[in-house]
Amino acid sequence: MNKTTRSSSQNYLITGFLTILPIFLTVYIIYLISNFLSRLSSPLLEPILRPHLAVTYSDFLIFISGILMTIIIIWTIGLVVTNFFGKKIFLMFDRLFERIPFFKNIYISIRRLIEHLTMTKMAFRKVVLLEYPRKGIYSIGFITSETMEQIQQVTPEHLINIFVPTTPNPTSGVLVMVPREEVIYLKMTTDEAFFFIMSGGIVTPGSEIGGAREIHGP
Repeated sequence: MNKTTRSSSQNYLITGFLTILPIFLTVYIIYLISNFLSRLSSPLLEPILRPHLAVTYSDFLIFISGILMTIIIIWTIGLVVTNFFGKKIFLMFDRLFERIPFFKNIYISIRRLIEHLTMTKMAFRKVVLLEYPRKGIYSIGFITSETMEQIQQVTPEHLINIFVPTTPNPTSGVLVMVPREEVIYLKMTTDEAFFFIMSGGIVTPGSEIGGAREIHGP
């Protein structure tokens, strides 16, 4: 196996891992919670189901009830933390977890990663296509803001700030300032662009990509 093939294989492995990791973690956490709730509810549901159903079917229904309870609990937590008192309660638990030895390091690391990814995606306004790093080669980028006035005054074109992410980690990249008329706006959501970049182009968005240049912006 030559160096190029080995490097490509490693990139495919990393890209595949990063693509399935969020899905795997979500499914695994839901499974753990559902299994725990199923065991809690089993003493209550077994006397009701066992006389009417076989053991296999009753156990299956008990596990399904655990999944339903998990969904309801997650929905309820989302509802609670969006109001004032819920935020206060969440903040209290947040501070409590930060004081638990060993666990606090894991908790803080996961929280910061989620906050970083969330804030990064919120800062990106539009998904665009631009010729970078040279003419004839196109890269996907995210419009972050208008270029600062100090730079606008010394350039003939109206510039916009575009963040060009790297693969497979879209949270790192380069900032480029590009004339607005040289940007192609895409009909792609931020999430679709993130998955497309993380997968190295393997996971393609379902929405149609706009191919026409828009001179005056979206």
